[in-house]
Amino acid sequence: MSKRFSLSAIGHDQPGIVSAVTEILFRAGCNIEDSAMTILWGQFAMLLVVTPSDSTDLAGLRSEFARVSQELHLQLSLSELEETDKPEPKEPGVPYVVSVYGADHPGIVSRTTGYLAERRINITDLSTRVIQAKGPVYIMLLEVEAPRSLTEQQLKEELFALSQELKVDISVRRLESELL
Repeated sequence: MSKRFSLSAIGHDQPGIVSAVTEILFRAGCNIEDSAMTILWGQFAMLLVVTPSDSTDLAGLRSEFARVSQELHLQLSLSELEETDKPEPKEPGVPYVVSVYGADHPGIVSRTTGYLAERRINITDLSTRVIQAKGPVYIMLLEVEAPRSLTEQQLKEELFALSQELKVDISVRRLESELL
């Protein structure tokens, strides 16, 4: 097997999930190129992009993952990636962190991400949480890449207008390259 593959795993959070999955990959001579892992409401989720060695046996990997899936009660999915799945190189945008805080209500994620999509702003990471203060407070943190043609001031002004519509606070901070 020479193509990259994606591996996703979802299940009740417990110690040892990452260790079990990555041990199988290590023994098979695979390299983890990209990953994201998180816990949401007690559910652990991981998504990996993996490069196998020339001698990696996909059937053997599937068998090992089936065993671990049963042991740890995980939903595991292994999919080969086509070279066409690889993102085309593009001119990098300007990186920003966008923070959204406000009373929890439907539409915050949809309206904010819709605004960003309309302006060709790419979301590279997004996380949300509801915390309890004097009532439920919704927090959304986004890392984005904006087109170079969009100035920081324009972005801040337009997001301020959106914040007024949504009745939330939205702040924007440019990420400096040394922080990445």
